[in-house]
Amino acid sequence: MTITPVLRKLRDIDKIRHVNTVLARLLKNPPEEDLRQLRMIALLIGGQYSGGELVGAILDAHPDMVMAGEFNLIRQFQNRMNLRQVARLILFNSRMSASKAGKSKYAEYGYEVPGMYQGKYENLYVMGDKKIQSFDSGLRGNIGLISQMEEEYGLLVKMVHSVRNPYDVLAATLIGGGYTLEQAFAKFEAACELAAHLYMKYPAQILLIRYEELIDRPEAVINKMTDFYDLDCRRDYLKQCKTIIADKPDITRNKIDWPEKIKDQLDDLIDRYEFLNDYSFDG
Repeated sequence: MTITPVLRKLRDIDKIRHVNTVLARLLKNPPEEDLRQLRMIALLIGGQYSGGELVGAILDAHPDMVMAGEFNLIRQFQNRMNLRQVARLILFNSRMSASKAGKSKYAEYGYEVPGMYQGKYENLYVMGDKKIQSFDSGLRGNIGLISQMEEEYGLLVKMVHSVRNPYDVLAATLIGGGYTLEQAFAKFEAACELAAHLYMKYPAQILLIRYEELIDRPEAVINKMTDFYDLDCRRDYLKQCKTIIADKPDITRNKIDWPEKIKDQLDDLIDRYEFLNDYSFDG
C-alpha cells in the first residue's frame, strides 16, 4: 500500500498540528547530497492578489529551485523542524502542487509552466515558501524570526515582495468573496505594514517586483529574480515561463463601486509606503 494517495489529501499540511513531523519521517527525498548543495532560502512577502502566485510558480519552475505553495516555513521553523525535515516537506509540497495524478494547482490557476521543473529539480540550490498569508501571520510581532532561521539553518534568506496596484488588490479581494471592502483594506494595510518592517530590518535581502512590470517586461523581471537568487536564467526556462504570463493585467478596480472614504484611505496608504508610491486609481 502506498502512502501517496493519503499524503495528496494533506497539501495544506501546516493546518494539522504535528502532522509535519510524521510526514518528514515517511519521506526520503531530497537525499543528503542534494541538501548539501543548498545555498539559500526564498520567501515571498506581500498581500493576497498581488501577483505572488504567479511569481511563486515561475520560481518553482526553475531547474535549481523548489518552492512550496501550502507549507508555511515560518511556522514550521517555530515548531523546531530541522533543515532536513523542512526540505523534505517543501519538495513533497511542490510535487503535490504540480501533480498530474491529482489536480495540479498550477493548472488550476493557469500557472503550469510546460516542460519545466515545477515539483522537481536538477540542482537543489534554493528552496522556499510562497504561502504568503500564513507567512505574514507567523512573522507579525517577531520580525527577528528571519535572522533566527538563518542562524539555525546556516542559509541566507532572501525575500521577493510582489506588489500590484492597491485598487486592483482590494477589488480582487472583494470579488473573491469573504470580505467587505473595509475588511479587505484592513487585510492589505496589515500586509503593507509587515513588509515595511521587513524592509527596515533586511533592506538588502528583499527584491521588489511589480506585477504590472512582470506582465509588461517579463524577460527583464524574470532575469532580475534569478539574478537575485544567484541562479542562471536559461533560455528554455525564460521562454516557457513567458507562456503563462498574461498579455495585460486584469484591471479589477473598474469592476466595483468605490466609496470616497475607502478611496481616501487607500490614497493615504499609497503615500505612506514607498513601494506603493507609483500607484493611483488611474494608473
